[in-house]
Amino acid sequence: MIQKIGFFSLLLLALTSCKVNLTQADLNEIESRNVDLHQVQYYNKSKIILTRTLNSNDAEIASGKVQMKDGKQIERIKIKRRAPGQLIKQEGDDLYVQFEEGANKYLVFTPDKNSSKFTYTLKMDCITQENASPVAPGTEATKSPKQQCFVNYDGNKYRVKYNSTPQLMIHKKEQNNREVKKRTVKGIKVD
Repeated sequence: MIQKIGFFSLLLLALTSCKVNLTQADLNEIESRNVDLHQVQYYNKSKIILTRTLNSNDAEIASGKVQMKDGKQIERIKIKRRAPGQLIKQEGDDLYVQFEEGANKYLVFTPDKNSSKFTYTLKMDCITQENASPVAPGTEATKSPKQQCFVNYDGNKYRVKYNSTPQLMIHKKEQNNREVKKRTVKGIKVD
């Protein structure tokens, strides 16, 4: 029994360790090798839930589930942890990634300037209820329970719910596809 648990733990570790956070340096290296960024497989690091309150006129739901809460209709779209995504556009440092088919069904990821590695994180408009002023993701204010973050998705404004900051990931082999020239120097002896 213990051997089975150990095997499954090792298997789980092997499956999860092949993906790493995408950083600005990784992206620059991929581009320097003339690799088409549209051919790279992307993943979101954590579960992302998008919600919006529907007007009575919004009868058509493109994706997601509709829930009733306090007499209101709520559309809820769940993007599972480590869902595969495809780059549809790059604009400056921003990467537009789709996790489902559709013309405007994409999320925008941008390098987090507050991170030492400039990890690609979900680009959100965040406000706090105390002062209702925009707050940059990754700052101390993002840890406030009264903060709300929003994104545009499929032509609508959605509230974003997440446990850990949504980040973009790639396969490790795509990140570590580097040529290394090695040689061993024997040294020089003095007579």
